[in-house]
Amino acid sequence: MIIECPECGEKNQTALPPQPGKRYRCGKCGASITFLQTADIQKAPTQILKEKTQTEKQDEVKKAKDEIIKRRTRIGCAAIVIIAAIVLIISLLAPGDNSEEYSPTATPIKVTAQALYEAYEENEVAADAKYDDKILEVRGIVESIGKDILDTPYIKLTSGAEYEVWGVQCMFDEKHESELARLTKGQITTIQGRCSGYLINVIVRDCVLVR
Repeated sequence: MIIECPECGEKNQTALPPQPGKRYRCGKCGASITFLQTADIQKAPTQILKEKTQTEKQDEVKKAKDEIIKRRTRIGCAAIVIIAAIVLIISLLAPGDNSEEYSPTATPIKVTAQALYEAYEENEVAADAKYDDKILEVRGIVESIGKDILDTPYIKLTSGAEYEVWGVQCMFDEKHESELARLTKGQITTIQGRCSGYLINVIVRDCVLVR
């Protein structure tokens, strides 16, 4: 059995296995060696390193798990916001029940596309109180004719000014597509429909063309 001297590092060989608590003398430096002391000196550094490595690994695993949880939370929140935005857009742009579609009436609120948009731009709360869910007769210049993400036909009315980005988006039922097909950009027209609030453009749904 070899016992290493803690003083000089000399490896001392014993004929018999060392007994716990028994003292030995180093053949090189003469230092007294205790078997238990030697075992502690030989084993302690390895044990400490092993424990440290295990602790570091546990910390790394915990950090990785925490990061995954945070990432999933962020993704979940973003998904909720996106879904909520899509639902809001669909609810505002989707056409109403065709059975309740408004027909031209003699008592709508008459307003130009420019005046309607400016009212919402200046004070959306006040504009909602005056126009939201009410029948409007809106007059303006056709800026575009198309379909939205739900394939719902619409025309966008503006004042006709150059570089104008705002507008009143007038949503129609599919049965009015043939009438919309006869419209041209730049044409002055009047529509009648139910105001549905403000989302980038002022939205008017269940529209019909007024001749």
